[in-house]
Amino acid sequence: MFIQILFLICSVCNTYGVASTATPSCASDEYRAGQVCCFACPGGYRVRKDCRATLNTLCSKCPDGTFKEGFSGQKQCSACTKCVRGQKVKKFCTPTSDTECEIPDGFFCSESADKDTFSEATLSCQSHTICDSGVQIKPGTDSTDSTCIKYHWFTEDIRG
Repeated sequence: MFIQILFLICSVCNTYGVASTATPSCASDEYRAGQVCCFACPGGYRVRKDCRATLNTLCSKCPDGTFKEGFSGQKQCSACTKCVRGQKVKKFCTPTSDTECEIPDGFFCSESADKDTFSEATLSCQSHTICDSGVQIKPGTDSTDSTCIKYHWFTEDIRG
């Protein structure tokens, strides 16, 4: 009987937005803060303060230059991606989605990292090589340069 009353009280609490402690896992639009399930903040907002037994979650808008997708209990928004030189913006960052970059025709991008210093890989883009004094045997892609070969013409004087 006690369990049924506790379940009824927790159901009423959840209905009116007050934190719940009865369930071991939280609903899909909630997150766990200690022993309670708090309502998650929607996309474009971050958790400013976790809920308590009598207080709902406090949410704040993501600052300019940041975003957060979907419902979550994240306390920080993610920084928007910046397209590197050689890329162009396909879709600008919004409070709920990251920037989408694309590689324009005639360019390729590759990652490089300094193995001696264990630095993070960086993406760099540059234009495809134009085969001025040769023949292109393989066109460039988004991640590889054009492949060119040069012909060397040899002439022999066969007059003897």
